[in-house]
Amino acid sequence: MLCKVDVAILLFLRYMMKFRLAAAVCLIWNSIACGNKSSQEALNGVWNYTKVENLNDSSLTLKDWEIAEKSPSISFSKDLKMEIVWGQKTLSHGTYKLEGDIIRITENLQKGKRDFPFIIRELEEDRLVFETMTGIVTRITAKKRKY
Repeated sequence: MLCKVDVAILLFLRYMMKFRLAAAVCLIWNSIACGNKSSQEALNGVWNYTKVENLNDSSLTLKDWEIAEKSPSISFSKDLKMEIVWGQKTLSHGTYKLEGDIIRITENLQKGKRDFPFIIRELEEDRLVFETMTGIVTRITAKKRKY
């Protein structure tokens, strides 16, 4: 889906193909101007986990019945708040910042805060795949909750 900036850039590039440097600058500007905004909008909502894989040790990968029993989810709000729910209880909450394919979480703890990143492997309208980036690598596949 093209945003208004995309259309303007495409029209500009059509007439300015001789000037490759200008074209390169416009493409970079477009990825900054439109890319994060649409990714941010796509990320907003509640995502129900459908698969939790431990990439270091497959024996620690959760079974389907375990996921069904605990109903884990992660939510990202427009006001940059994040919440992880596990077994109908809040497991973690805080804020987040989207930097390209990286979700930087700042978790609120009883005594302070903790920062950790997730990397987005796939983000579609109703499917999110992301991984932890430190220590034991866990890949989570989630489906966007429909209201």
